[in-house]
Amino acid sequence: MLERGTPELERPLHGAPQLIKPVVAALQLKQEMLERGDEHEAITLRKHDGLSVLVMCLEKGAVWTDRAAPAPMTLTLLDGSVKFTADGGATITARAGEVVACDAHAPHRCEATEDAVLLVHVGAKVEPT
Repeated sequence: MLERGTPELERPLHGAPQLIKPVVAALQLKQEMLERGDEHEAITLRKHDGLSVLVMCLEKGAVWTDRAAPAPMTLTLLDGSVKFTADGGATITARAGEVVACDAHAPHRCEATEDAVLLVHVGAKVEPT
C-alpha cells in the first residue's frame, strides 16, 4: 500500500504546477477501503482558493449522501458507473469516460451502480443569490 506521503502520491495541495495521478490515488483508496471495510473513501489531491481536486472511490451500492457544494463541480467517471441526482431533478446515469457537471449550492446524491472511481473538480466558491 502507498503511504499518503510517498513520492508516488505527493500532495502539495497548492503552489507549483503538479502532475496529478488519480489512478495511483484510487489504488491506494481501494486498499484502505478493503482494510477498514468502508464502502467509500476520498482523498484531496489539490486544494487552493479557486479549485479543489479529489479522487473518490465508491463500492457498488454505496451512496455519497446529499450535499451541496459551495461551487460548481464536475465528476469525471474514471471507472464504473453512478446514478447522479442534483437539486431534486432527473437522475443521470454516468459511466466511465463521462463527465457530470453540477451548479453551485445544488443538493446532490451520487450512488454507485457498480464499483466506481471519480475524479472530482470543485471550482471557486460562489455566494448564494
